Amino acid sequence: MTELRIETLHVKKASLIFRAIDNKLRQQMLQILHKNERMTVTEIYSKLRLRQPVASHHLGILRRVNLVTARRDRQYVCYSVNYERLVEIYVGASALLDYVETNEIKPIDNRGTKSSANENGGSPPVKSILRIEY
Repeated sequence: MTELRIETLHVKKASLIFRAIDNKLRQQMLQILHKNERMTVTEIYSKLRLRQPVASHHLGILRRVNLVTARRDRQYVCYSVNYERLVEIYVGASALLDYVETNEIKPIDNRGTKSSANENGGSPPVKSILRIEY
C-alpha cells in the first residue's frame, strides 16, 4: 500500500492568504486604498485613526501575500491594491467553493465536526464571502 502524502505547504500558503483577507482592519485598508488609488502609510493611519506601527504591521501582512503593492515615490512609499492578485484569489476561492458545493461537502466547525448552520438558515452562502468590484 502506498503512503498518503499531504502537501501541507500549499495549504499553509493558502491559509496565510485567506487569513490576510479575513481581517476587518485589513479589509478597511483595502477599501480605503481602492477609493484613493494609492496612499502612504501616514495617510492610511491618519484616515483610519490608527497608530503608525499598527498600520505598518497590517500593510506588511497585505504586502507579504501580494494584496497590495508598494512603490517608492521620492521619500515616501505609496501603497495600492493589487487587483490582479485579488482576481487570482477570487478565481481560486470560487473554484474551491464550487467543488465543495457540487460535492455537497459540509463545512467543518472549530471542533472538527460537520456544521449544519446553513441547513437551518444560519449563515449566508459561502460564495458571498469575497466580492470584487472595481
